[in-house]
Amino acid sequence: MHPVCDTLSVNLAAESAEQLNKHLRSAFDHTGHVAKTHWRMRGPEAVRISDLFEMTPGEVIDYTHFVAQTEQADQRRSAR
Repeated sequence: MHPVCDTLSVNLAAESAEQLNKHLRSAFDHTGHVAKTHWRMRGPEAVRISDLFEMTPGEVIDYTHFVAQTEQADQRRSAR
């Protein structure tokens, strides 16, 4: 790993990690809801918005990876 200039205090890093963890849980929950909704849609409206439903989980997964990486970094900072 490369050394980094750490500007967050230990308390702020711990609070940030807690908030990011909350967002991570929400993002995983959202991914499940989108997938279920996609498979339950029927009729002509399903065909029209199918591309959106196929694209959304990938976007959410990318977001959850970003949040998880940030949360891990904040946990490491708060552990010092």
